[in-house]
Amino acid sequence: MRYTVEYSPKAEAALTRIWLGAIDRRAVTGAANFSDRLLKFAPLLVGRSSGSQRRPTIHPLVLTYEVFPNDCRVRVLEVIRVV
Repeated sequence: MRYTVEYSPKAEAALTRIWLGAIDRRAVTGAANFSDRLLKFAPLLVGRSSGSQRRPTIHPLVLTYEVFPNDCRVRVLEVIRVV
């Protein structure tokens, strides 16, 4: 099953700030692209579950997201940079 991945405005802004401030922008871009693929095809298998949210680390990023299986949708709520 394929899920639609959407970012909250807060998460999208955070990812932009992280990318703009990164020394290795390629690593941030790679992590974001890889996480999008994982969330698109296996969002319930990625990261640790905490209530209705999941939290994977895909270095150098940590994402917090919710899965809506009935709608085949994933909403990324937060993106932070791992130091």
